[in-house]
Amino acid sequence: LHPRAFYVYRALETPDGRALVMSSLPRAAATLVDQDTFDIERGEPEALAGVSNWHAGQFLAPDVFFAVSGNRAFLMKYPGFELISEIPAPEGVSSFSRQSFLLGGRVGIWGVGTNMLYLLNVAGRRWEPMLDQPVVPVQPDEDLYCSAYAGMDDGSVCGMTSDCVFFRVEPGSRHAATRRLDVRGPVMAWGPWIVNDRGRRKAYGSTHVVQRFWEVDLDSGVGRDLGDSGPG
Repeated sequence: LHPRAFYVYRALETPDGRALVMSSLPRAAATLVDQDTFDIERGEPEALAGVSNWHAGQFLAPDVFFAVSGNRAFLMKYPGFELISEIPAPEGVSSFSRQSFLLGGRVGIWGVGTNMLYLLNVAGRRWEPMLDQPVVPVQPDEDLYCSAYAGMDDGSVCGMTSDCVFFRVEPGSRHAATRRLDVRGPVMAWGPWIVNDRGRRKAYGSTHVVQRFWEVDLDSGVGRDLGDSGPG
């Protein structure tokens, strides 16, 4: 999709009905695709000049886009991706998760280095901790990631850390209930791309490394393998 960025961890529908593909490495790049004509518009966001990756994209308003790179968080104008503001990282956060979630219209994210969940105060340009203590204890010299999580319709947040601990934060709670699962190996997840396909809601995604492309019909629950998504 972009000649100067070869990895994709996030794609989403824009307020004007296009598809935004967030590409990374060696440059952070944006590709906008018209879903009717398949016309493509490519660019490297001015706000991310010199940055090699960007993740966790969310639209906070039709003309305001949120993304992170490392422990840097950005608010940008859409569709030009000009910088509105850079949000300072909370103390102790060495990096943010590659995925974010929405809860009550606010964007939330996992902080690597603190094992905390944070909600963005857009007006105050700052992060606010959701919890009074880490989801799981911080271990010295260990970076724990969490990219498999979501804000639920009932106001709770559910997720799973990369070392296989499931957690749930109930609405209004400042504490995460946790349960370690009997899973062999690390757990990582990237949010699928959900689109309306001729009146049906479908999720599309691709597994890492093997690059097999798949779709799931969210109404019927039926999925299918669509073949290789790329060479190699």
